[in-house]
Amino acid sequence: MSHQGKKAGSHVLPARTNKRTWQLAAIAGLLLILAAVLWKTCSGPRDIDLQGYVRSEEATDYVAIVTNRDDRAIIIELYPDIAPITVENFQKLVGEKFYDGLTFHRIVPDAIIQGGDPKGNGSGGPGYTIQGEFAKNGISNTLKHTRGTVSMARTAEP
Repeated sequence: MSHQGKKAGSHVLPARTNKRTWQLAAIAGLLLILAAVLWKTCSGPRDIDLQGYVRSEEATDYVAIVTNRDDRAIIIELYPDIAPITVENFQKLVGEKFYDGLTFHRIVPDAIIQGGDPKGNGSGGPGYTIQGEFAKNGISNTLKHTRGTVSMARTAEP
């Protein structure tokens, strides 16, 4: 059987499909990394008082992720002074209820949880990308991916 120029085991995707898939996966992955670190950091049995964290039409610097696991919640503090593009995008998606009902599709104990993907497999996203806020794009910030940090997934593209 001839494969007319294809090497055995090769797989070729159109460049646009491959790039878009990576962009969407990166956005979802960063969100999930952030959520995973917070999940691990906040994973002790305790009473969660969400009284101060209610659904609001006004964007705030705090977001509560309510889980279905023992009525636990993850409280995320956002830093718009350090990552304004990312925070604005995240607040927009929260306001649009983009994340409501989504699952953590990847869980690695003691390491990471990933969520925020409407497809539930790491390949979905909002249908667009945002500029990464790091030195390669001319943006300086002091944030590091340390324990408890929430991040948004991104592609290798700046």
